[in-house]
Amino acid sequence: MKQINYYIKTYIITICLTAFPLLLSGKANETGSTQAKNKDIIVPIEEFKIIGSKDDVFTLTGSGMYLGAGDLKNLDFDDINRILRKTPGVYIREEDGYGLFPNISLRGVDTTRSGKVTIMEDGILAAPATYSAPSAYYSPTAGRMAGIEVLKGSSQIADGPHTTGGVINYISTPIPSINEKGNLLKASYGSDNEISLTSRIGKKTQKESGKLGYLFEVYRRQNEGFKSIDQVGEMDGSNETGFNRTDYMFKGTWEPNTIPYNYFEVKVAYTDLEANETYLGLTSEDFKLDPYRRYAASRNDTINTNHTILNLRHIIKLNDNTKLSTTAYYNKFHRNWFKLHDIRDIDTDGNGIPQSDEDEKAVKSSIASALAGSAVEQALEVLKGTRAGKLRVRNNNRDYYMAGIQSKLNISLNAASIEHDIELGFRFHKDRIRRFQWHNLYLQDSDGNFVNHTQSAFGSDGNRRQETQANAFHFLDKIQSGPWTITPGIRYEDLSYEY
Repeated sequence: MKQINYYIKTYIITICLTAFPLLLSGKANETGSTQAKNKDIIVPIEEFKIIGSKDDVFTLTGSGMYLGAGDLKNLDFDDINRILRKTPGVYIREEDGYGLFPNISLRGVDTTRSGKVTIMEDGILAAPATYSAPSAYYSPTAGRMAGIEVLKGSSQIADGPHTTGGVINYISTPIPSINEKGNLLKASYGSDNEISLTSRIGKKTQKESGKLGYLFEVYRRQNEGFKSIDQVGEMDGSNETGFNRTDYMFKGTWEPNTIPYNYFEVKVAYTDLEANETYLGLTSEDFKLDPYRRYAASRNDTINTNHTILNLRHIIKLNDNTKLSTTAYYNKFHRNWFKLHDIRDIDTDGNGIPQSDEDEKAVKSSIASALAGSAVEQALEVLKGTRAGKLRVRNNNRDYYMAGIQSKLNISLNAASIEHDIELGFRFHKDRIRRFQWHNLYLQDSDGNFVNHTQSAFGSDGNRRQETQANAFHFLDKIQSGPWTITPGIRYEDLSYEY
């Protein structure tokens, strides 16, 4: 963390010593030509992207797909799985039915939690701990995005670290241009009492000293779910198996009338999710009868997450052929999935008392064994709430942290009718995951009622920390001569793990 603070402080001091004195001295405003020049400059949105546009897809050395705001509007999906389903080379494995925990594969890599795919938002790593725990229970909210890019294969070595599969880049809502309206209020209602709401206000104004822009956006999606939890004992059945998710985002930009051109941006985002989701499935027989059923043992299962993002970006166009982009980022994620873990003590003789309470050896079963039809046939009855036993529900409580600084230098050269687009980049990155888990043990009677429960000590079901520090460097040179294009490139990463 000390090294991250050092890099960030050094960069901020450098910027203060170069760009800010120009603003204070007023030299940048002495000529009208400077203002006119900067008024015509378009915000370098390519810095937030990995492909750029639909047209750029056809010039890629690899394979990619670009979905812009118009495409997403036509699809009108909030589920990233449904958005990417028609994209070639993308494989999806459903889990919750809403895309809350996507399992995405590019070019055949493992789908689990998209752990082998680089997930980014605005060109910045988005997985809470990209190196230490890439298979995280988080994905940027597709419903609030203005674009989505998919780049497959080693052609995305500039982004990393997962260069075998590829990268998915979510493009958040940009700040409107000066003549563009930035306010929006959109609401929809659907089945399962689904409500989707987007509220946005943004504006860019031309000041005497430069352009000032801002955007504040709130996105809300909620529903009651499409599954039903069984009714047992004194507990009524429940249809509340849905979720509610809220996203807040603020962006602020400043483009001073300076030479060279400078662009400053701050982005702050926060996401809160509560979902009544479970790991517990159904037997094949029960699934055939009612695929939307949930056993009573899963009635307490829920996941709560919150995610905070802070990005500081600076772009300086040194001349018509040279540009430097630097971003400092911070990412904090917390989640606790309170879910059924296993069956600890089964009432095998059917007298309503778990075996260990009768001074006999406790009979245990995993969830998978119970659903698959293990030797302990009564385990499934405990899940359904028709037999006494003890259910262990674990607090899968974890904290994720990520911070770093990345920079790219782009240089365009033309020598002997050969064009070179050179990119040099580095990333200093550090992330960490901390598990601090415990469990609740529920005593269930033969009617399915929870009559008692105890809680273990905090950290007793998982207390460990994984930390990674990564230094990455990449070099690309897009060489064009006539109809031919060659793009040699290299990526180097130095990783240090602590477990």
